[in-house]
Amino acid sequence: SGPHRHRHGTCRDLITGLRFVLPSGDVVMMGGGCVKNVSGYALEKLLIGSMGTIGVIVDATFRTVPLPEVTRALCFSSAGCDDGPGEPIARLGRELTGAHLQLAAVEALSPALAFRALGDAGGQQEGGWTLALSLEGLAEEVDYLSRNATDLALGLGLTLAATLEGDACDAFWSTVTDVGTPCVQLSAPLSAASELAAGVVQAVRADSPMRLGLGTGILCVAGEDLDLASLHALACELGGNARWLAPAPSGQTTAYLHGPVVEYHRRLKTAYDPQGILPDVGFGLVGGDTQ
Repeated sequence: SGPHRHRHGTCRDLITGLRFVLPSGDVVMMGGGCVKNVSGYALEKLLIGSMGTIGVIVDATFRTVPLPEVTRALCFSSAGCDDGPGEPIARLGRELTGAHLQLAAVEALSPALAFRALGDAGGQQEGGWTLALSLEGLAEEVDYLSRNATDLALGLGLTLAATLEGDACDAFWSTVTDVGTPCVQLSAPLSAASELAAGVVQAVRADSPMRLGLGTGILCVAGEDLDLASLHALACELGGNARWLAPAPSGQTTAYLHGPVVEYHRRLKTAYDPQGILPDVGFGLVGGDTQ
């Protein structure tokens, strides 16, 4: 899921039903075609993110939302924040997420990614991080959100770099979402999001494109020489995790499982795949064997 998980949730939140095949050949249906379909545990959520290690998904039912009347992107720039989002952007992100404004996305963009996404729009200040907001809904609602967000941003010394609507807005978010490949996704508690970004900036090349969800604590960074093991260690120190978002480079671990998750995964494998037909390809078990 991309930046708009801030409002709409993750893939796990949007799935209402799954049909999948177990290693034994049995076809299992979990969930259904509507949001409130069954009582009990939502076991279909187990398959999402399992990377084909406990079953093969063959059919999925998603919950959808109506298309908004208006979509708008506001981009605020802060020059001189080369070592991370910087306090003005981090503070604005905190104030926006705490102001109960129904924003669809609140993303801090590195200079490299901001230049790629806003190069044709003009007004981008070189060398600074950019805060990108996604607003959607009825025209009156979007105008109200724009006024409030702009007032907060200007009060913190940020400048409005671009306002995009319609197709230009869609193209902008498509560029922001697709950071590049190979890509590592890191997570941390919201209180440690800025610290996570500062640590990643120090660990990767200066021109690496990255985005940080100030309302989700999710950071995505792309580059040819990324070291998942060191980035995973950085995220774990802050209470988060890290994994390859795009297919991992050949021969590299896709994701590390650590802590209680290791035991949970082994129990799931025992229950769904007792004969070990589906391999744990790509999972590195911290504190256990790499499979």
